[in-house]
Amino acid sequence: MTSNNLVVADTPEAVDTFRMIALCGALKLELLGMKGRGRSAYSIIKQEYGLRGNKQSVLDQFTALKNDAVALQRADEGLFNDGSLGRYDSGDDSTARAEDWCPETNRY
Repeated sequence: MTSNNLVVADTPEAVDTFRMIALCGALKLELLGMKGRGRSAYSIIKQEYGLRGNKQSVLDQFTALKNDAVALQRADEGLFNDGSLGRYDSGDDSTARAEDWCPETNRY
């Protein structure tokens, strides 16, 4: 659910998507040299998502996964990047697929 700039993660899927966004941001900061306490975002992402490689390649892979999850979450909520309301309509009740996303129009 969104209202202006407010986002409410009120479903387990929305919470998971928000966590992916936070992990992606944390990994970007780790790449810039920031260190934290506890486990690194790099190790969490590698373990939970089964990605392999150095920090930059894991970030590239994870960013693609995150972008797909965000696009699907927005489609499930009926929201698009331009803030307009809409629904993915394929003629049946199937869910939106990331490969159907058109970045030029910000629509499925």
